[in-house]
Amino acid sequence: MARERLESEREVARGYRRELARVCAECLGSAFLGLLCLGYALHTTDRGTGTIAFWGGLVVGYSGITLSLAAAYVRGDRRGDW
Repeated sequence: MARERLESEREVARGYRRELARVCAECLGSAFLGLLCLGYALHTTDRGTGTIAFWGGLVVGYSGITLSLAAAYVRGDRRGDW
């Protein structure tokens, strides 16, 4: 019985680590895409295009992080983590 519970605990811990890695990868990917847009904004010579790329980079970065964290919360809620 103890072995079964230990194995079950290992599976749950593996799921938590996998979910944490997924959320971290999503947040880092979103931040990277936002930084790419910001970098493009710094290197362009047209003021209008630069402004669009700058604000777009902020929106992409922050909204991607927010959406990935919200999705992780919903997945955790469905699993019964909290």
